[in-house]
Amino acid sequence: MAMRTTAVLDRLIHDDDLHDQLTTGADRLLAAYRSLVAVGRRLAGKPEPEPRRRRRLPVLVIGVGVLALVRSMHRAQQSPAAPAG
Repeated sequence: MAMRTTAVLDRLIHDDDLHDQLTTGADRLLAAYRSLVAVGRRLAGKPEPEPRRRRRLPVLVIGVGVLALVRSMHRAQQSPAAPAG
């Protein structure tokens, strides 16, 4: 029974048509939700909220950190291995 369940789940995970259908369905649900929220705002007379301002500094710090990590790992990989012992 467990092997059959695993085989079915494996087929579902690798089924591209299923993924496309799920993605389309999720997109439609999101669009419907957003339109309902917009209708609710209009009925309540509330203005649209201003979009959040994104801060660039945290993204820049993370990017520099990743770059430094990749560079140090690359250098460690390229250097000759130290003899053990």
